[in-house]
Amino acid sequence: MKNIKFIYFDVGGVLLLDYSGTNKWVEMRRDLGITADLDKKFAQVWKKYESRICIDYDADQMVSEIEKATGVEWPKDYSLLEDFVNRFEINNSIWSIVDKVKEKYRIGLFTNQYPRMLSLIKSKNLIPNIK
Repeated sequence: MKNIKFIYFDVGGVLLLDYSGTNKWVEMRRDLGITADLDKKFAQVWKKYESRICIDYDADQMVSEIEKATGVEWPKDYSLLEDFVNRFEINNSIWSIVDKVKEKYRIGLFTNQYPRMLSLIKSKNLIPNIK
């Protein structure tokens, strides 16, 4: 058996509880005033950028376009990215595992999150301190 050299942990859905398997996506839209009859307009804007959002497009750039498409105005300082992260939760069940693993192995993170999201998650202490 080969020696384990590195162990990676996925951020979204593993180190933290994101939108996976929840209705947080719908809750967010409703909290923002996007009613069920506006979901399709919201989705059209989202789909327009979905393939780029983890690569070279900042989620906050969509705000004005979503407002325009839906007719719903959000506060001037509203951040779609921050709203996402504010709805994430610490996954306490994995933190103790990370602590034990990092005593013996080098560990790292992998993620396909949106630009600026990981630094925001770290600033809110939603994942264990991993260098």
